[in-house]
Amino acid sequence: MWNKDYSLQLSLWAIRIFFVLWVLFTIFGYFIVQAYVDYNGAIKAFQTILITLYCCLSVAIFLLNDLHQLLCNIRKDYIFTQENVTCLRKISWLCIAVGVITLIAAIGYAPFILVSIAFAFIALIVRVVKNIMEAAITLKEENDFTI
Repeated sequence: MWNKDYSLQLSLWAIRIFFVLWVLFTIFGYFIVQAYVDYNGAIKAFQTILITLYCCLSVAIFLLNDLHQLLCNIRKDYIFTQENVTCLRKISWLCIAVGVITLIAAIGYAPFILVSIAFAFIALIVRVVKNIMEAAITLKEENDFTI
């Protein structure tokens, strides 16, 4: 039967898989971008795509680390903590950073505008979850003092 522990394990494994993909993109990014540009005929955008990829990869490692920390805290049943709020805040700012990077890159390669919009939306969702988490912590602290 599927439960929250399995879901948490799946999420942790997904983060580990993304870390492996991060390593592979870091090592083979040049060749991946070259193959992409050759396939799509966007040879003029090679530098823009490559620079954007590596800039986003530099942000992604911090994002993966914060996601991993958040899930590890949840696994330990540390849910309504200020540390989790901090992780969510950092995740949202990192999503905004990727959005800004790709927005700037859209000047040289227009399809990046879609990535920028997607990351701005993800940042908004994470901010809302962070705000809910902060409110829940406040309620929890008030309840702890009441008892």
